[in-house]
Amino acid sequence: MRSGIIWLALAACCLADVPQVRLRALTEELCAPGLEGRMRGSEGGRQAAAVLARAFADAELQPWQDSFEHTFPAGELEGVNVVGWLPGQSERLLVVGGHYDGSGYVGGYLTPGADHNASAMAGMIEIARQLVGRDEPRELGIVFAAFDFGLGAREGSQHLLAQLGPENVVAMLNLEMLAGDPVPGLADSFFALGAESSLALGEALAHASTPLQALDGGIYLVESQGPRGDYEAFRKARIPFLYVSSGVTRHFDKPSDTPETLNYEKLQGICDFLVQIVQSLSTATPSGYVESEVPPTHEEVLGVARMVRQVLDARTELGLSDATIKALNKRAEKLEALTEYEEIPLRKRAYLQKTLELVLIIITQAD
Repeated sequence: MRSGIIWLALAACCLADVPQVRLRALTEELCAPGLEGRMRGSEGGRQAAAVLARAFADAELQPWQDSFEHTFPAGELEGVNVVGWLPGQSERLLVVGGHYDGSGYVGGYLTPGADHNASAMAGMIEIARQLVGRDEPRELGIVFAAFDFGLGAREGSQHLLAQLGPENVVAMLNLEMLAGDPVPGLADSFFALGAESSLALGEALAHASTPLQALDGGIYLVESQGPRGDYEAFRKARIPFLYVSSGVTRHFDKPSDTPETLNYEKLQGICDFLVQIVQSLSTATPSGYVESEVPPTHEEVLGVARMVRQVLDARTELGLSDATIKALNKRAEKLEALTEYEEIPLRKRAYLQKTLELVLIIITQAD
């Protein structure tokens, strides 16, 4: 009997070291009913900050300025950013971050916020764990930040950037919803957008490997209604950024956004991919911010066309009408025809943007 107990204890210890087990455990902790969806300015939000501070410590990150928790004013409320870091050889910094606050109650129903955005918090800490264990020298310090008030005016990311000093920040990686499957055919897909803002980011992205399908494109693809995440403050300060997301799903801001619906294998794959990006950027010579409008690439066009085709394949599950099917088929055909251009016209960016917006709306409105 004693040997059996010892074996179970050893098995439990081994499981604690499996990344997917850790990812799910932290996601579940952040979605506990007592946290009430981590609504900004709420007691549940405060508890979530404490959970993240403990997770930062467990990952062996160092507290930023002697504390993991940093309060800031947000109108009549008070927000709490959770910030840890790995020092580098210089004072320059790379920021990896995303918001941890959730929508709380929507329409009278509690939204746990598993994918949006507990998955990104779990992923960020897993990235930190992997980097803590590496011996390679780093030129840049790496700041890991869980932002409060990421929904709304994004005061948390603005406050952190002011604390760090924009002149010290070389680049920012924004993590937003990392474990959702928009439709069955997109279970291996995620977005990595914004690398056009920096030559170093573009090179790091080009050299990172992953068995997943990374849609590498311009941030314009998802900005039909304005900036999508906490990268906004950094871009305004002309700091290069990369926005990484698995995309919205039918569970977005609904009671069904629970830990059970997430793809933890995908989440681990995105983490492994981002570790390569972070390691590359932290040892490379930084490059400045690039602001330019470039024509759509063939890869962007084919990536969006693939998403349209996958949504069409899931027409029954999504409950698509005949009119929607016809419209999507037409858009997919037009996109595929664009690849016949040697250089796709700049004006076609708007068509790609509108097509992707339509796809995301269809996915989020599915029952």
